[in-house]
Amino acid sequence: MCSFVFNNNYNRYKQFLEEFSQGEHNIDKNFYLVEALASALQRPIILLSTLPEHKENPIIKYNNNIEHKPPLIFGVQKIEGHLVFFCHFNFNKNVTFCLDQHYQKIEIIGYMAKTIPENMQFVLRRQIECTCFVCETVCSSLSAHSCGVKLH
Repeated sequence: MCSFVFNNNYNRYKQFLEEFSQGEHNIDKNFYLVEALASALQRPIILLSTLPEHKENPIIKYNNNIEHKPPLIFGVQKIEGHLVFFCHFNFNKNVTFCLDQHYQKIEIIGYMAKTIPENMQFVLRRQIECTCFVCETVCSSLSAHSCGVKLH
């Protein structure tokens, strides 16, 4: 990014990164920062774009060759001239959670796996709605493990 965006001007590049970390800049329109983040995290990132320039190919993948880690999935929209990223849940039914990997590392007192019903997926579009639904479901399902403490 330093070479092709800032013409190898390291001071301007460093200043941009400093300002970006303070929230003064958004992610660039070419998603170079997303690509850098995927590389730094060593994790796949998938963008589901609704932008007109991605009409032909709305699914943008970074670090797709890493298969042992689930991808971070974000929707991208332009609202009032700003790029807005929405976190998406991974509804991959083939992903499994193996307790053997965590033997003698963590103590699990309760475990729950449940898919969001199809009729609810249409209603629960935004992340906050999905999060509230999940929290409510978990609190009611795991209330037996709360030692009599009322869960809200």
